[in-house]
Amino acid sequence: MLVAGCGDAADSSGGPAILPHQSPVSFGELYPQGNRDPEPGSSLRTPYEWVLLLQSSGEAALKIDKVCLVGTREDGADVSAFSVEVENQDLPATVESRRDFGVRLTYDRQSPSADADQIALVVQSNATNFPTLIVPVCARVIGEGEERGSVACEAPVSVPAGESDPTLCD
Repeated sequence: MLVAGCGDAADSSGGPAILPHQSPVSFGELYPQGNRDPEPGSSLRTPYEWVLLLQSSGEAALKIDKVCLVGTREDGADVSAFSVEVENQDLPATVESRRDFGVRLTYDRQSPSADADQIALVVQSNATNFPTLIVPVCARVIGEGEERGSVACEAPVSVPAGESDPTLCD
């Protein structure tokens, strides 16, 4: 499921616009940290850190109001495996046209799971193309020695291009 991309949805008609540099974001299958020292940049074990760049692709400055995570599980177990932080700025943040804005995602589940963790990174902004941007994010922890594979991402929520749902980050 591609929630954001290029083409007509990227046309901001001269106003502010936003595009992620990658969507969906799959961290794949990772091993738990166990007794090893953490290496957040390694894509082999948790915790795993990764930066998503949000591009201000319109002609006008982009104002990012909120960034949050929304999960699929009622108990919140999938969302609690992830954390998000805005890099080097407080919100709301203004991103000038043709500039990038970094959002750091960290995945830190420590025990194997039969199901992948599927969440949505939600970005609320003044963008005309995606005022509520949804970026699917997924990962799964597997047992030590199991063969690693890919994980298909599916966002637990969706908002059509050009529409806003301010309730998602409340």
